[in-house]
Amino acid sequence: FPYLPDRKKDEHYSVTVTVADLMAHRKPQRAVHSQLDLLLDLHRNRIDVPSMKLRTGPNVLEASGAIVNFARPEWKFAARGKLDLREVEALGGVNGLDRGLVELRLHGSGLTQETPGESRFLIAGTGRIEDASYTAYGLNITGVNAAADLRATEAELRIENATAQLRRGGSVDGALRIDHWLGGNTVVQSRKPSRLEAPALPLMKPLKPVATIRARVRNISLRTVLDMTAPRQFRDIGFDAAATGELAVDWTGAAADLTLGARLSVAPPSNLASGEVPVTGAVDAKYFNRNGTVQITSLTAQTPATHLQVTGALGVYPVSQPSQLHGTLETSNLAEFNQTLTDLGLTANGVTGAKAIPIELHGQAEFRGIVTGTVTDPDVKGHLVAADFGVLIPGKKVAVSAPVIASAAAAAAAIPPQQVITLDRMVADGEYTSRSLTIE
Repeated sequence: FPYLPDRKKDEHYSVTVTVADLMAHRKPQRAVHSQLDLLLDLHRNRIDVPSMKLRTGPNVLEASGAIVNFARPEWKFAARGKLDLREVEALGGVNGLDRGLVELRLHGSGLTQETPGESRFLIAGTGRIEDASYTAYGLNITGVNAAADLRATEAELRIENATAQLRRGGSVDGALRIDHWLGGNTVVQSRKPSRLEAPALPLMKPLKPVATIRARVRNISLRTVLDMTAPRQFRDIGFDAAATGELAVDWTGAAADLTLGARLSVAPPSNLASGEVPVTGAVDAKYFNRNGTVQITSLTAQTPATHLQVTGALGVYPVSQPSQLHGTLETSNLAEFNQTLTDLGLTANGVTGAKAIPIELHGQAEFRGIVTGTVTDPDVKGHLVAADFGVLIPGKKVAVSAPVIASAAAAAAAIPPQQVITLDRMVADGEYTSRSLTIE
């Protein structure tokens, strides 16, 4: 801490700080090691930071700044460079940032007001995120590249001109605004006292953050969404589509009150994987974080052999959240649902998926009903109409005495083959659970 006298009586101390191994660590993530170099000039009534460098591997974040007038501080800063997102998680308490880099170009200044606890400031600049991953609260987002403009004051936080590119294709453009993002209080108008009353103290009411996000998504596939949000066993359901449309996120106060509305059109993706069933359609729905439920105003989906219409409430988080959906399903090919039924665990007579349904459909089937239960254990009830189909009757073992079974061929002949009963038309009520399929 060398003391540096000045002929102009601006004496000060010059401080050099070097940290050879600064470790940021938040379990269970791997520790991030950095090197910090900091220069400070300590004056009687101000602090100058001519230089700060934070090195993490090949990435360097540089900053400078100053604080003037300790009685009523004014401050300013500028920063630019790259920072490992794992340091943001460890030092900033942001859970789920597994990897990635953030590149910043920021500047800001501020002034403390005479009223205690109040200040005025402005922070502005740009940020870019490279190959970021986020895993928390049921989300699994990987390989994201994004950029945005930032503007923050004591009253509001704005992120504008935001763009994001997803690893599996597709993009999101949008903007965020949070009013009262730092909280605070506002004066509530109180009754004017009479001449005989003492002046009343003003009533203070806490300000709740009010947030809005408006975004447009382009060509984001169903498989991408399931990879980010669904349990592992439900990330490949045999169907795929790319969505384009508008998203609206709103919340007031706690993030638990967040809602997410979506109005999207869907079409087959340009890179449809082999074996996937293409889907076209539209969805108008809204997610309520308070109860982990998606309220579906309308959902229509069309495949080469199937038409689906759905309304109602779908429980998604946690996976034990109950659902109540009303829907109509028309199909002429049950094989389109093979992967979905396999994921749901439909098994019968040693086979899984669509083959576990003892029906060969040659014509058209229509089901109108209701879905309750959960996404992992649904209960489907409704009315079924089917035309031109066959019912499979499994063969049964026949008791035969030992002398009769003289060869392997005779043993095989003792088990009758599977039989098919062909019907022109059937009208029935049905129920499906993960444990049984009933048609009455």
